[in-house]
Amino acid sequence: MANDLRTLGKRMNALADSIPKRANELKKKVVMTIVSDLAYSTPVDTSQAISNYQVNTVRPETAIKAHFQGERGSTYQASARETIDRTRTFLETVQPGQAVYISNVLPYIIPLNDGSSTQEPAGFIERAVLLGRKEIVKFRLLK
Repeated sequence: MANDLRTLGKRMNALADSIPKRANELKKKVVMTIVSDLAYSTPVDTSQAISNYQVNTVRPETAIKAHFQGERGSTYQASARETIDRTRTFLETVQPGQAVYISNVLPYIIPLNDGSSTQEPAGFIERAVLLGRKEIVKFRLLK
């Protein structure tokens, strides 16, 4: 009986030690899911909006230039890939317990999300967040 309790105690300690790492993996997966969906569902003209999904441990205050400036969506694919690649690169440095923000400081991102463009229905940001929440539900923190 004592051996069984010691074994159980060791397993519980190992499990407890693994939680921060697993939670960090989940955080990264959720962020990638959200940003990937936003990069490919945000209405595009110049690529400015999709380039401004910034992921960081602090909230950005300024907009950045389009990754690949274009018009009428001509650089959409390249800018979407660059947004995703920058997110992936940043997430490699994120540690357990660090907050991560997904931001877009452009003043017209809200009207776009409200349906001002015919390219995408209103609510594409909310949909991306719901997809992120779905990843949380699917993820098994305790394996």
